[in-house]
Amino acid sequence: KVSVLVKDVVAPSFNQNALNIEIGYTETFDIEAHKSILNVTDNYYNVNDLVISIKENTYTANKSKVGQYRVTYEIKDPSQNISTAVVVVNVVDDVSPVINGPTLLTKPSTEVMTLSDILSHFTANDIIDGNITNRIEVLANEYTGNGSKVGSYDVVLRVLDSNGNFALHTLT
Repeated sequence: KVSVLVKDVVAPSFNQNALNIEIGYTETFDIEAHKSILNVTDNYYNVNDLVISIKENTYTANKSKVGQYRVTYEIKDPSQNISTAVVVVNVVDDVSPVINGPTLLTKPSTEVMTLSDILSHFTANDIIDGNITNRIEVLANEYTGNGSKVGSYDVVLRVLDSNGNFALHTLT
């Protein structure tokens, strides 16, 4: 008698498009829920027969820090064929800074107030970069040249953090 053993030697497969994740540092990437997004399949076994386990996770301990982290999933079928899915989690700063200061400044038409005097009323802060007051810039200025004329003149300020997030503030 001769027996022929036909064995499954093909490892499970997964969705290659689910390997790069970008998430803000104030959000949380759900590692367990991402297993379903991997969309694993097998040539022989039912999806419910596959075991997906986490073999590496540098993300969870660093989830609120901007940077690039890895979550490695191991996908095993009952024949012990194994695939490894390495998910790169890019934690980004997507939170705008804040400009603090008045929205209205009032002065007599006979008083001199320079643009520098106006800017001295403002500060800017960013959760990641800290104090970024020195990065405040004037985006629009209707005031300069009109400071002795009765009226209302807008000055628009902008500040950028190191990740390109910005805040605008209009002073009348």
